[in-house]
Amino acid sequence: MLIAAAAKGAGLDALIPEKYEDSSHLLIVETDTMEIISCHEKKDELGADFVKPMADSWCEAIVCGKIPREIFTLIADNGISRYNGAGLSAAEGLKGAEDNSLPMMVKE
Repeated sequence: MLIAAAAKGAGLDALIPEKYEDSSHLLIVETDTMEIISCHEKKDELGADFVKPMADSWCEAIVCGKIPREIFTLIADNGISRYNGAGLSAAEGLKGAEDNSLPMMVKE
């Protein structure tokens, strides 16, 4: 299963920040093997540029911190589930999303 993580670095040990927009990288990971399929450095201040790689890769979900409303809508409109993994490493967050032990984020 492909799941994305918005983190403060390019590796599985990178932390997931409290806020989505504080992420510097988007990791797209095959959770069966924990292989990083692709890594994208943030170019847009809010991280809107992370949405296209997730959609193009058919990611099932993203693990991240609190998402700004406009980005939340873009992610949700692409059918990508959202899990709150703030404070965890990318690896811990990905495992939590895969086994549904993390809280899902819903529109406020």
